[in-house]
Amino acid sequence: MSDYRLQRPVVWAENLLKVLIWLNWIFAIAFAVVLFASFAVADGIVRRGGSGGIPPESLTVVRIVLSIGLIVVPLAHVALTRLRDIVATVRVGDPFVPDNARRLTAIAWAMLAIMLCDLVFGYVGMVMDPQMGWSFSLTGWLAVLLLFVLARVFEAGTRMRDEIEGTV
Repeated sequence: MSDYRLQRPVVWAENLLKVLIWLNWIFAIAFAVVLFASFAVADGIVRRGGSGGIPPESLTVVRIVLSIGLIVVPLAHVALTRLRDIVATVRVGDPFVPDNARRLTAIAWAMLAIMLCDLVFGYVGMVMDPQMGWSFSLTGWLAVLLLFVLARVFEAGTRMRDEIEGTV
């Protein structure tokens, strides 16, 4: 297999991560604008008596959800940028470096925080608006566990490689 065919998925991953990083910040801006607007024009969108609009409690749910989204954005940025940096080491052919173990640990912590935000989102949904359609994500929690374990594997692999290179 040619080097190009080996590198193609890495290039795709790098490009996808660039797009996701930009989209993450675009969503941050959108969340912030809508959250600000929900305060600026609250009187115009909240239903008073029998008139049109949404119930005040629904506006509260929207604000909480947008706030959770704003908390998740920097966490997702940590995960995406660290993953981008890991992919860059794969591109140059040396992914088992100490920095990648630290990057995986940072991704794991960011994902753990995102999953905790998801629990808050689910709680808000169950308490304030049961029709939100939230469900517990076992897969997400397993991914967090996998990331912490994988970080330790990278750490051990790097240490073992350094020991082998030291004996040669």
